[in-house]
Amino acid sequence: MILNRYDHFLILPSMLLGTATLFYGIVFFTNTPVSTLSAQGWLLGPFSNANLWQPLSLSDMGLIHWNSILAQAGGMASVLMISVVTLLLNTSGVELIIRKDLDVNRELRVTGLANIFGGLLGGVVCFHDLTDTAINQKIGQGSRISSWVTAAVFALPLFFGAAALSYVPKITLGVMLILFGLSFLYEWVYLSWSNFSRLEYVVILLILIVIATLGYLQGVGVGIVAAVGLFVVNYSRVSVTKHALSGAELQSRFTRSPNQRKTLIEQGEKTFILQLQGFIFFGTANKLLEQVRGRVEDIKQTPLQFLILDFAKVSGLDSTALLSFSK
Repeated sequence: MILNRYDHFLILPSMLLGTATLFYGIVFFTNTPVSTLSAQGWLLGPFSNANLWQPLSLSDMGLIHWNSILAQAGGMASVLMISVVTLLLNTSGVELIIRKDLDVNRELRVTGLANIFGGLLGGVVCFHDLTDTAINQKIGQGSRISSWVTAAVFALPLFFGAAALSYVPKITLGVMLILFGLSFLYEWVYLSWSNFSRLEYVVILLILIVIATLGYLQGVGVGIVAAVGLFVVNYSRVSVTKHALSGAELQSRFTRSPNQRKTLIEQGEKTFILQLQGFIFFGTANKLLEQVRGRVEDIKQTPLQFLILDFAKVSGLDSTALLSFSK
């Protein structure tokens, strides 16, 4: 509630510091030893004071089991594809958060270079993170200072030991997780009710339920399938017929005699001309079939003898739509 009302960059750090202070205040008044806290799992530690980063040396290369690595080629390919798709999805999400357009090619190059250097130093696959970006935008207004501070927090224990992190209460991290979760729930469950259609809102809730019950990847998969289905339903409602005309209304540019023009106008009602547009697939082709069938069966109009389909503005045709044209 405070972060939604105020956007000062010191609010969140003060809340986290206050949480740690309150925790150790309770520890002080209850006279609980730090060793007991660590044994009961209240603290992050214990950690060794030695360097956490142990880089590979040339002598270590001979210990690598290349056959085991090659056996995981399928999993590596899956990680690669999932990372690229997630990067593109998160980039779109970042644009919504910061309300600016991003250069996707630049983001891909930067992420690629980061993964190359990170991999050489023993890091894992990385890409843009929506949560950290949202927090940085909320508390730092997009400042790069937050990024440098984050990098320093990671680098110091990595190179100089993580003993100091042993005294960080786990409840502080729990508070952050709850804060992030509530923030996203507030935005995507509460606020989205008035920003999306009911069907789209159901898809959002479906993704949330699947992620909460089955897992993140399953939620992404269900979300993609649901989004494709929603796209098909919505796009099928769009008419592919730009204009529906008769031969009396649409004629060639050829100059004809008055008698010929009169004849064309009189006989033109026997011709039905449809100027089509967009992409035609089974969803939209069926509506086109119903439109033609309705004209054929309309006893109030002149019996139809000719049907002309204009594909000049059609961008593509799905093979599933051919059945409707055959009908």
